[in-house]
Amino acid sequence: GAHRQRRAAVRREPDTLDLKLDRGGIRDIEFLVQCLQRVYGGTETWLRSGGTLFSLQKLHDKGHISSQDFHELTVAYEFLRRVEHRLQLQRGQQLHRLPSRSDELRVLCRAVGQAAETGAHDLSDGEAFLSHLQSRMASVARIYDCVIHSQKEKSKSEPLSLTPSTAVALRELSFSQLLQRIGQDSPILEKIVSRSDPSLHARRSLHRFLSSAITSPERYSALLENPQTVEQAVALFETSEYLTDLLVRHPDAIRVLNRVPDSATRVLPDTYTPDPFAGLSAPNGAEVLAELRQIYRTTVFASAAQDVLAVRPAYESLLETTLISDAAIACALRIAGGHKALAVFALGRLGTCEFDISSDADLLFVRAPEIEEDDARAQAEKLLHALSAYTKEGTVFAVDPRLRPHGGQGELVVTPAQLAKYLAEEAQPWEALTYTKLRFIAGREDIAAEVLPLSRERITELASSGTFIKAVAEMRTKVEKSNRQARSFKLAAGGFYDIDFLASLLMLKHSKFAPGNTDSRLAHLSDAEVLQPQAFAVLRHAALLYRTTDHVIRLVTGRARAEVPSAEHDRKATEDLVGKILGRSHAQGLHDELRQTAREVRKIFNRYFEEHDCALPQGMVT
Repeated sequence: GAHRQRRAAVRREPDTLDLKLDRGGIRDIEFLVQCLQRVYGGTETWLRSGGTLFSLQKLHDKGHISSQDFHELTVAYEFLRRVEHRLQLQRGQQLHRLPSRSDELRVLCRAVGQAAETGAHDLSDGEAFLSHLQSRMASVARIYDCVIHSQKEKSKSEPLSLTPSTAVALRELSFSQLLQRIGQDSPILEKIVSRSDPSLHARRSLHRFLSSAITSPERYSALLENPQTVEQAVALFETSEYLTDLLVRHPDAIRVLNRVPDSATRVLPDTYTPDPFAGLSAPNGAEVLAELRQIYRTTVFASAAQDVLAVRPAYESLLETTLISDAAIACALRIAGGHKALAVFALGRLGTCEFDISSDADLLFVRAPEIEEDDARAQAEKLLHALSAYTKEGTVFAVDPRLRPHGGQGELVVTPAQLAKYLAEEAQPWEALTYTKLRFIAGREDIAAEVLPLSRERITELASSGTFIKAVAEMRTKVEKSNRQARSFKLAAGGFYDIDFLASLLMLKHSKFAPGNTDSRLAHLSDAEVLQPQAFAVLRHAALLYRTTDHVIRLVTGRARAEVPSAEHDRKATEDLVGKILGRSHAQGLHDELRQTAREVRKIFNRYFEEHDCALPQGMVT
């Protein structure tokens, strides 16, 4: 709960410089490169490559940009990306706007450091740093205007020489025109598309997908080689905006649908998911990081597609996503060279093996005492960059390291002794609840063997305070009041946070720690007779309903949202898929079932605090 408050406290900066979207920023450089590739890539296929810097080098080698422009664009892009990276590490968020406060700007200056390309420029002062940055962006803007203007003039006097696939990408084809075009190359594919009989919603998504698939030979070949997967894709288009967007952006992912098991052949993820990143251990280069992101995207796509095509319990899907994400973190740690120096731990949803679409990974980095602090920090920063930096291949997932001691103001990497001291002397009650979810992921196992029992001992001592239960009640009230969604099944009274708070509190007060998801935590408390049978049954049913609904909403809409969608298609798709997964229909609608469940959960939650003579969290279940 306080974790959510901390995140919400990060306010949007005033109208300061945006590294990505303002004139001369990162987006201008990337668009300029794509424009030149579009113009010259029709006849010079060698120019069609990924990576902005690599593409700039190719365009320069072919004489399509001058040496001076190449130098200025390369230097500016590297500098802007460096600033962006340090800014995002500093704030723990994927943002691109510079801070407005002078002290925060000075901190950013020091983090960026004296870049080699600045020559005699001293960037230790905020104003000098800002002036240099503006100068770089002005140079980019000048080159951008010059190149774009010259291409417009050139297009007036001579037609572009393009390959058929590039020409198709520049035209808007109707659905019937697309079918006609596809039929020339694959009558079988045309027949399958024609008989798919999608709804209007799915037909629009199919149109987007096919339009995207024919824009390059690589994308188109994936479709031509796997025509039978179109019917499966249409089923995804009917239900999931998340999977639709992935297929539209990466049509070659349709190959994965050949490997998605059906309901009869699926098995539990901990028995069939090998480490998909096992072969990636090369130095920290752009190519291996791009492959890491591509493998993660494809593997998670296959997992999410199974949720629609085969239908399985939500906890099973969340476990599989967690295992894939654990493997990605371990791989990124190897690439960063930190596996011999650091232990990486998960908190939050990743800690309870309930990682999901659009989840942030809450990570804690602990270094071996003999490792220098600067070295350990550099390795952790490399890992963060590998996982969360935005690239052509997208990101792996967002990482939030702010649950460490002292939050965003604390050291990125701590020793076991520093962590233990903080938990013993400075940690707040909400942190005790949070650290019940601490789980080792990768790196130094000997550090994990020391940290896990030590942290449990410290947070148990914190929970032994006579005021601890009252503090938890007050914190839950604050979280509930921060809720802005009237029908939230997470934050509102009786929502998932009631279950989460109560389970963590009972584990602390009775020293009954249990790894695993919310269901496992509740079952452990029930087996230990900490939770009575009736309360256990209600909370277990509610947690399953909440987690299933949450996961389905993420699948359907592509984002986390704590309310059932109001748009008709999304609402119906959510209700239908939740019903299929849980094996029941919602006679009065899903929202009514959520509301009734919340009432029952809040009764149990209130009863516990009444028994301990605490001020009860106030709130109405809507």
